[in-house]
Amino acid sequence: MNRHLAILKQLYLKYILQNKKLVDSRWYIHKLTPWVQISTNDLLYLKLSGGPIKAICRTSEIKYLEIQDEKHYFEVVEQYKTALCLTNDFIEEKRRSRYCILIWLKDVRPVIPEIRFEKHDQRSWLVNPPLPIDWQTKQEQYFFEIYPDLYKTEVDILQ
Repeated sequence: MNRHLAILKQLYLKYILQNKKLVDSRWYIHKLTPWVQISTNDLLYLKLSGGPIKAICRTSEIKYLEIQDEKHYFEVVEQYKTALCLTNDFIEEKRRSRYCILIWLKDVRPVIPEIRFEKHDQRSWLVNPPLPIDWQTKQEQYFFEIYPDLYKTEVDILQ
């Protein structure tokens, strides 16, 4: 199981916390992280762009898509627009993308306390980020107490 830090704009993070946005997506011109680095049941920390880590969840399904052309791009957008809560500005901004990762989210919950994680680059995704271990341990213990079936899965994975 990998841990990931996803950086999100406020609107999309709000929709995820309200269970309106069920799928996150990453659109790229070139294959970038987390291309083939994220799997089902990975743990995902959700960070507000320029702000603190606000939530934790699991991935339930991952799809890696290679966008063939503009027509294919709009077909993908149309198919997933509702689950992704895409805005027209976002659709226009990403129309040159050639790669898309669709990440279905489950068991979303806020983290308490929120924690600032300073990063000084433009990456919107980190695999196995260097989070403070005591805070990370507390969040994950609480997460697995709420979702004991996931803990069982985690134990099974580790054996």
